[in-house]
Amino acid sequence: MTPLHGVALTGPVRLRLLVASNPPELVDVDTGARTPVTGLPAGADRPTWVTAVGQDAVITSSCLTCDAGGDVYVLRRGTTVARRIAAGSSVVASPDGRGVWLTRYDGTTCTLQEVALDGQTRTASRPVDCHVVPRAVTGRYLLTGAATGDGALVLTDVQAGSRTTIRRPTAIGDPSDGLASPDNRYLAIAFEHPAWPGPTQRLDLWLLEPASQRWQQAPSMPVPAALKFTAMTWLPDGRLVLLGDFEHVGQAVAVWRPGEDQFGIRTLALPEQRAEAFVVWPS
Repeated sequence: MTPLHGVALTGPVRLRLLVASNPPELVDVDTGARTPVTGLPAGADRPTWVTAVGQDAVITSSCLTCDAGGDVYVLRRGTTVARRIAAGSSVVASPDGRGVWLTRYDGTTCTLQEVALDGQTRTASRPVDCHVVPRAVTGRYLLTGAATGDGALVLTDVQAGSRTTIRRPTAIGDPSDGLASPDNRYLAIAFEHPAWPGPTQRLDLWLLEPASQRWQQAPSMPVPAALKFTAMTWLPDGRLVLLGDFEHVGQAVAVWRPGEDQFGIRTLALPEQRAEAFVVWPS
C-alpha cells in the first residue's frame, strides 16, 4: 500500500470547504482563512456532521447527553448562520437537492422521513428497521446496507421495483455511505479498514455505476489515511474531492475527475477538532 500520490494543484483552486468541526468552519483553500458557522448548539457534547444538499448544506448536531438523537440544520451557500429544520440523524440528501431523508430513533422504534430544506414534510414518516440505514439515493436507485457496515449491499431500482445484491469489489474494509455524482451516474464508496496491516488505517475508494452494476477503482488506491479525519464529496462539475490526513502527505485536499489517471493534490491546515465530513463549494 503506497501513500496518496498525484500532481500538485497549482494556481488558484477557488474552493471553499465546510468542515464538520465543533463548531463547523468554512475554510478557503487558497487563503487558508477559516470562519466559524453560528446558529448551532454549543458544547463538547454536540458533535456535528455536514452533508451537501443541492447548492446548500445540512448540518446534523448530535447530542451525546440527550435522550433525543440530534437536530438537523440547513446552511445556505454564501452564508455563515445555520437554521434548524428538524430532529433526526443519518441524513441522506434527496436526489433533487431540495430536501433530505433522515432517520429518527425513539427507543426501539425507528422512522424514515423526507424533509424539505425549509422544514416542511415532503414524504410522510414510515417505520424502518433500526439496523438498516440509507446508504445512497440517486434519481432511480437506492443503495442500502447493514448499519454495522458488514453484510451485503442491496441496490433497489425504484422505477422497476427490483432489488439486486451487489458484489463488493474488495473483501477488505467496511463501505461508507455512497455519494451520488451530480449526474447520478456514479456512487462513490470508500471501503475503510482501521488496522490493515497492523496499526495502519486503509482507505480504498471505488465508484459504483448503478446502471451497469460495475465498479471502478480510483487512482492511487488503496492508501494509508487517518479514517477519522478523511472524507469525500462531489463538485457540481463532476470532480470528486478527498479531504483529510494522509500518511506521508499530511493534511490535504485531493481532486479527481472520473476517467483521469491521477489526483491533483494540495496540502492545507484544517481544524484540529473535526469529524471526517465536509462540503465543498466553488468560491
